[in-house]
Amino acid sequence: MEREEQQRKRAPGGFLRQGQLLDLLLSLMVALTLAGSTNAVPAETISQSSPIQPISMGTTLVAIKYRGGVVVGADSRTSVSGYVSHRFAHKIAPLTDHTVLLRSGSAADTQQIAESARMTFLHRRYRCGIVPTVSQVAHWIRSTVYEESTEGVVSLLVAGFDPESLKSRIFSVSLSGALIEEKTFAVSGSGSTYVLGYLDHHVSGDLSENEAIELCQKAIELAIDRDGSSGGRFNIIVINGLGRRIVETPLESIVSETPVRVAGFASTSSPLKKKKNL
Repeated sequence: MEREEQQRKRAPGGFLRQGQLLDLLLSLMVALTLAGSTNAVPAETISQSSPIQPISMGTTLVAIKYRGGVVVGADSRTSVSGYVSHRFAHKIAPLTDHTVLLRSGSAADTQQIAESARMTFLHRRYRCGIVPTVSQVAHWIRSTVYEESTEGVVSLLVAGFDPESLKSRIFSVSLSGALIEEKTFAVSGSGSTYVLGYLDHHVSGDLSENEAIELCQKAIELAIDRDGSSGGRFNIIVINGLGRRIVETPLESIVSETPVRVAGFASTSSPLKKKKNL
């Protein structure tokens, strides 16, 4: 009798029906869960013991105005807490032909903002024929940072040159969405506090292009000497009425053991030497 009842419960072809198969799978899942429950670790314990840390861009960003344009520079080190995850990251994102975005803070959040801005203004250019000014780009980024209200930490600089007005513009955007236009220069990132006094003393409103490039390079070198989150090589871009131009900088200028000597800084008995890349 039992055998006949089992045969009646089976579907044609000798397979279990769909409902019976689901019941069997659920029973196995419950059994496996109960068997491993004694050695299971609570989710709260896992999240507290090994938190997922975002990739941060503890960095040094510099933007300096000069006669006829603006010079921007950044180092290339990206870190996760105390671990250097990328030695040669690009922290200067081109948005238009005459405007760039300098990124510091959470790498994922700043990359999303930069890519969204680039695609938005590219679409406006080809569909509507509108070329935004530096101020319009900065206000768009400010609105994006303010409205998204993500948990990530961002600190941005928007710099560029307006061909119509023939003016250099530099804006800083904070995490809260505050937008401030800088007069002569702007710095951001973890290494910025080490070079504020140096730039205050040397930057004027009547610099030549070569002088601005040299000041930008020296400022990043000084920040790398003191800031553990800044390092690698530095990237420098010149923006003027002709567009963007990358300034070639030798890698040896960063990884050499020669200490940096800057006019205006008193030498010490034990001068700092250049840090080697990890």
